[in-house]
Amino acid sequence: MKYIGIDYGTKKVGLAVSDGVVALPKNVLPNNSKLLRVLSEYINSEGVSDIVVGESFALDGGLNNVASDAKVFIDKLLSKVGSEVNVHYVDERFTTKQARAIPVEGFVRGNRANKKRIRTVTRQADAQAAAIILQSFLDKQKNLS
Repeated sequence: MKYIGIDYGTKKVGLAVSDGVVALPKNVLPNNSKLLRVLSEYINSEGVSDIVVGESFALDGGLNNVASDAKVFIDKLLSKVGSEVNVHYVDERFTTKQARAIPVEGFVRGNRANKKRIRTVTRQADAQAAAIILQSFLDKQKNLS
């Protein structure tokens, strides 16, 4: 089984992949008119069986606007890839914050030479957040078996 994790945002979408054991950050894509085509092509070409989507909640526990937009996007994606792909939603609160807290080897905040690297790490935080979302789903599945 192949899995793809999605950290859906209004400007960027983080992606992670897994064979069912370990989730790895894959990429960060702009949330634009090409996103649906790019993701559906990837899902079809790689034989993805399950999509794990971060579900965005407000601190009061209710769904926020991003969660509604993500559900609409996933419905459109399913219409392109077919109903044989399973979709799972996972609470994503604080995953981007967790992803940004992961230390990067050789990275020192405040060092002027690292400014470009800081931007790269920040951009890739959405892919790392997708990996956290996907890994939490995989871990729960292991515990259920």
